[in-house]
Amino acid sequence: MVTSVTSLGRNGLSDWLIQRVSAAILAVYTVVVLGWLITQGEVTYDAWSGFMGCLL
Repeated sequence: MVTSVTSLGRNGLSDWLIQRVSAAILAVYTVVVLGWLITQGEVTYDAWSGFMGCLL
């Protein structure tokens, strides 16, 4: 039996839901990073490393 490589779930609805949830996660992450960059005065390696370390 041949299965589609692009199909992550069992049907189209679960694939669509996975896509929407991952898009929402990426949107929140983008807003957080942009908000941090806007509010940060000077972006240095130490500041960036500390910010990325606290996200994990």
